[in-house]
Amino acid sequence: MGKYSKRDCNKLADMNVKLEEGKIVNASILTDCPVNIECTVVDSIMTGSHEMFIGKVEYVHANENLVNEEGNIDFSQINLI
Repeated sequence: MGKYSKRDCNKLADMNVKLEEGKIVNASILTDCPVNIECTVVDSIMTGSHEMFIGKVEYVHANENLVNEEGNIDFSQINLI
């Protein structure tokens, strides 16, 4: 992601991106992101020049202030960039 290669710099450290381990999937999540979704890949499909991955949602992380009484995320409360 971005215009610099990881071999030339540590983009995440340079941008002060905080990471933590996921609860189910062996992958990091972005600590400052209001919603993180852990998925496992269950299939992939070649779509011309790209490969599309089909995932199964394993765990959803969301800031408490974004979750309503029914346990749903209120995406209108997220200040998108």
